[in-house]
Amino acid sequence: MNPRQSIGFGMLSMLFSCGAVLAETEVIELQAVQSAAMSSTGCCTIANASSFGSSQLSTRNCQSVYMSCVSSKRAAMWLFDLSGLPEDAALVTASFVGTRPYNDMTGAGFMSIKGGVRSLNTNVGMEMWNAGDWRSNINWNYGTNFGFGMTSAVNGGHLGGVDSIALLVYGSSTGGITILNSGESAPRLRLVVELPEEPPCLGDLNDDGMVDSSDIGIFLAYWGSAPLGDLDDDGITDSSDLGVLLANWGPCP
Repeated sequence: MNPRQSIGFGMLSMLFSCGAVLAETEVIELQAVQSAAMSSTGCCTIANASSFGSSQLSTRNCQSVYMSCVSSKRAAMWLFDLSGLPEDAALVTASFVGTRPYNDMTGAGFMSIKGGVRSLNTNVGMEMWNAGDWRSNINWNYGTNFGFGMTSAVNGGHLGGVDSIALLVYGSSTGGITILNSGESAPRLRLVVELPEEPPCLGDLNDDGMVDSSDIGIFLAYWGSAPLGDLDDDGITDSSDLGVLLANWGPCP
């Protein structure tokens, strides 16, 4: 399964006090590879997966009037593929973000996840409805956009060591909460990951990704005490630095 789609990223530089190691932080947003609803039987009992791939999904509590079901309980769920994340990335934070068509769709609820899921179905939905691998209370605040943090899931290791996760959300409002589920408005899993610093390309003095004759020209111009060509950090640009440059000849790793 590899329909991962990265729809946004940003690059930041972070300096860590331990040995002053420079690392990069990347923000990755993943769109779901599958979506569905969990619907009810008998008005108030969540029981079945339905509405696969719908352009809108909804979640609500059940409501009966004069012993007649006016609205049945529903939840919404998505499947995210994590297999395309950088292998050496360390997950820092995660959140589930999306959009509602109206800003007054509010209420309490919960969010749960289950790792290693291949496909959404009733069994997966029921496992998440009954807690899943991780569960957290959420609050659907006023506004069209929403976002629910998953830091405790990250800290608990629930997003590590798996190549996919299923995620379910529920809102207890009897009026219902509609979630847009198509195009750029579709919900996303937003991940912040730390990437190790790329090793320096010694000898690439013009930063073109290649150690070649153009770098030789720059190197010779700095022969002597100039620091730019001091590749071995001994305070002078000399033949030992030339050896370092030639040892790295060719494309940078």
